[in-house]
Amino acid sequence: MDLQLYDHLASQNAMMAIEKLGGMFAKSGLLGVQTEAQGAVLAMTCIAERISPLEFARTYHIIEGKPSMRADAMQSRFCQAGGRVKWLRYDDTEARAVFSYDGNDCEMAFSLDDAKRAGLVRPNSGWTKHPDAMLRARLVSKAVRMLCPSVNAGVYTPEEVQDFERPVAATVVNDTTYIGVVDPEPVASSEETMTAFITKMQTLGEAQLAAATMIFRELKWIDESQSCAEISDAHKQRTVDGWAKFVAKVDRRAKEIGNA
Repeated sequence: MDLQLYDHLASQNAMMAIEKLGGMFAKSGLLGVQTEAQGAVLAMTCIAERISPLEFARTYHIIEGKPSMRADAMQSRFCQAGGRVKWLRYDDTEARAVFSYDGNDCEMAFSLDDAKRAGLVRPNSGWTKHPDAMLRARLVSKAVRMLCPSVNAGVYTPEEVQDFERPVAATVVNDTTYIGVVDPEPVASSEETMTAFITKMQTLGEAQLAAATMIFRELKWIDESQSCAEISDAHKQRTVDGWAKFVAKVDRRAKEIGNA
C-alpha cells in the first residue's frame, strides 16, 4: 500500500478516513478482521504507525478486537533502538535473560511460579500448552517496558491480552468544564470503547472537529502531529462518558474560533 494514501484520506477527515479504511478491512477479512469496529482499530494503528497492513501483520495481532504487539516484534524494536538481549534460560519453567540498554545491564526472569502467583495459569490456556513461549513473551514485555518504554508504551503482547480478565471502565470526574484534575486510569482497549468513540465523533461537524482537536492538544492528550483518533483508550472512554459536557465545550471553542 502507498502510505501517501493515509495523508490523502486524513487530510479530508480523520474519522472518515478511519471509517473508510476500517470498512475496507472488514469487507476483505484482512488479518481476521470481522467487524467494522475491528477494522477501525486496524486502520487507526496503521495510520498512527504509518505502516502498511502487511507490516501490521508482521508486528501486531488483533486479539478480541485489540491490537497487540508480537513479542518478537517488541524485541526487534528494542534491538533497533540500541538494546541487546542475552538469553540465559528459556524452557517450560523459566525464561531468564540479560537486557542491556543505555548503559544498563539488567538480568531479569519470569517463571512459571510467577505466572501461577499472578493467577495466569488456567486449564487449556497457552500457559498449559506452550509455557516456554508464554514465559519468553512475558519476560520481553516486562523488560522492554522497564528499560525502553517508548517501544511498547500502552501496547501489550497477545499473551498478555489473552490474560486480561475484562476491560475496566474509566472513572469520569464529575466537573462542569470537562477538563479533569488528573488523567483517568489506563484501561484495556476494547471494541466497545472504540466503536462508541468513533460513532460519537462522527456526529461532529468540521468546525466542531477542529475545536475538538484543539481541546485534546491543550489537554496534552495528543501533540501537534496527531489527530483526535490517537488519544488514549482511557481518554476515549472519558470523552464518551462525558459527551454532553464535551460537546458543550467544543461548541464554545468553535464559536471562539469563528469570532477570532
